Amino acid sequence: SEQSLIAKFGEQIHAAIPDFEQRIPNVSWGGPGGPAWYQKATGKAKSSSSSSSGHLMDGAALLYSYLRIMNWPIDLRTKFPFKLCHKGCDANAAINHTLTYREIYKPWVYGPKVIQENQNGFFYHHGFSPSHEHNVASVGKGTASNEFKGSHALVWARLGRRNVVDDLANVRAYVNTLERAVAASTERSDGQIGKFNVILDGTGSSWRTVPSIKMIKVFVTMLQDHFPNRLGIILLMNLGRAGEFFVKMILPLLTEEVRQKLIVLPRDEEERRAVLETVVATQYIPTWLGGEDTFEFDASQYYSNAEFLVSEETANAYVDSMPYHA
Repeated sequence: SEQSLIAKFGEQIHAAIPDFEQRIPNVSWGGPGGPAWYQKATGKAKSSSSSSSGHLMDGAALLYSYLRIMNWPIDLRTKFPFKLCHKGCDANAAINHTLTYREIYKPWVYGPKVIQENQNGFFYHHGFSPSHEHNVASVGKGTASNEFKGSHALVWARLGRRNVVDDLANVRAYVNTLERAVAASTERSDGQIGKFNVILDGTGSSWRTVPSIKMIKVFVTMLQDHFPNRLGIILLMNLGRAGEFFVKMILPLLTEEVRQKLIVLPRDEEERRAVLETVVATQYIPTWLGGEDTFEFDASQYYSNAEFLVSEETANAYVDSMPYHA
């Protein structure tokens, strides 16, 4: 069963990584103080779209995500991560790989150039998707404060707003926002969901704002290796020629399962609204898409946590210490 394989996977991890328990408190989602990356068992199961075992076992939701992309290998041998383990690895290699990445890369931190890259708000987390019925039911009576508990976080990708500064900062801006989104969804769902949906708007994009192919590959590898089973869907709109080129560059790098999660919004306004409302909670539909949310991205507020602001040297140290992702 899934539960028994998750338990076996957990045992393998602890046997292969003796200091695992000492290291995991330092890699919480969103940085220190955030929801646990490897959540400890609470002794009770909850309805979940991420794991059928709830919190009955340590790390159940996280291990479920990895085993799912590995296609539930009974012998715990896998070729995931695809680049690292193309000849086959024990499954625990994927967990150790991500743990090391989170310790070295620290996706929750950012340097000054990230703030410059994202000055205009080309990639940010804001809001949540509508709750699924079973998640609403699991919350209980359902009050205004917990109405959307259990939903996916929203990530807004507005390609034309990129302020081109630096490729490494561009990748970190992407990863930092996904880290925030997973942390927000994880916290909101008591560790049960931890997923995000992306709304990608190509308005104003140009050849200048499209990242280099090399950096796209770096980003996609980070996403696949360290954020498995975190993506809900991606809505595409107003792509234009540059936006279409951007998507075409990414497609060959994605698995078939991820490619099936790309949905082009209809041009018809009513049809577009209907699709949009399945992904974006009504109060988070922005005015520029016909909604009522007047939110405007503010870089100084988005990057206001001084604890996570580091020097460019620190932000880019991984290039030497973890060249796999350089």
